[in-house]
Amino acid sequence: MAGEDAKRMAGMLPASTSADRRVLTARVPLGVIGVVSPWNWPYTMGAEIFAPALAAGNTVVWVPAPTTTACCALLAEILASAGLPSGLFQLRVGSGSGGR
Repeated sequence: MAGEDAKRMAGMLPASTSADRRVLTARVPLGVIGVVSPWNWPYTMGAEIFAPALAAGNTVVWVPAPTTTACCALLAEILASAGLPSGLFQLRVGSGSGGR
């Protein structure tokens, strides 16, 4: 879904529902997007946020729940093998204790 949305970010003019009006779109990346995903559905909840963010040209820092770091690391490896520029997507893992 995010990939299809990315195809429309080149400033195309989508069809309007009114013949006398135009619809304009503009691509404006936000910058760095922080994604914190919970223990349940770690892939989908994280990907629902970082996939569109990457497609829109943002940098993503993903912090999954501590109990899901192993499986999330596999998804991060797949993204790394996709040839993304260095630093565009980052996985950060930790104990979740807040440094205590």
